Amino acid sequence: MNKLILFLVLSCTLVAQSRIIVGKKADPPPPEKQAGDSVEIDPVTQDILVASNGMNFRLPPENLIQPVLTGEVARAGDAFAYTYSLANAAAARQSILLLTFECRYPEDVKLAAPTGWVARNVPPEVNYFRSLAFRLTGDDSQIAQALAPGKSAGPFRMTSSLNPGLVRAVVYAVPLAQPSTELSKGEKLRFLSPWAYQKVTELDTTDRILKYVLTVGPKIPPDHDSLSAIRMELAYASGQPEFAAVSAQLGALARSSTKEQLLTQLKPLAKDALQTSFVQALLWRLETVKE
Repeated sequence: MNKLILFLVLSCTLVAQSRIIVGKKADPPPPEKQAGDSVEIDPVTQDILVASNGMNFRLPPENLIQPVLTGEVARAGDAFAYTYSLANAAAARQSILLLTFECRYPEDVKLAAPTGWVARNVPPEVNYFRSLAFRLTGDDSQIAQALAPGKSAGPFRMTSSLNPGLVRAVVYAVPLAQPSTELSKGEKLRFLSPWAYQKVTELDTTDRILKYVLTVGPKIPPDHDSLSAIRMELAYASGQPEFAAVSAQLGALARSSTKEQLLTQLKPLAKDALQTSFVQALLWRLETVKE
């Protein structure tokens, strides 16, 4: 009997130990700051100032573009035709390289690029749903001048059965030129301590190389559309700076309006080109959507 009890105790101990061994490992401790490490944002220039392992350098923001996107939406039978033009304002300090549109259903959108650009439908999971892409063609020197400050391009065309709604266009800048004798950004980062590298990656976010522009584009399959989806669209618009002047009215419509109320009360709210395009998109959707 004593041997049996000892065997059971040992078995339980081994099981407990095995659970400890195969259990979730503790996360490694965060890297420690080393002597001389410093990573901070310059409040004036927004450069990231880096000091680590004897290295001192700046990482300036690379989104010094000023994109101006204009668009038109028209019905094309059972589909919608979208036409855009893109300008880089004269006060910009970088050229534009890439124009993308957020879309969850890129396979349902046909793209046509203007001369000097190439269009591509990218799987939505590859690039944070920025899956409708127009990129400049040519070598580095041609690209740097193609959409320089003060220049424009277009038309960028889309045709889709997707119903229209508010989408984000994302405009990327051409990377800043640097002397051939200077280390590249990637090479500089290799010299950093683990703490400094982590801090830089936290501060050097994607929005430092791009600008967002709100527009109307292909958004939702007709069979997924509903009055609830339109109300959500109104609620989203009410929180955007571009709709600040009519934010309260949009919010009220999003909370309690029927289809009939929306059909009669939406149109008077539009005050500029984007708002007019957005309202028209919702009116088209309301014509076919069910309560």
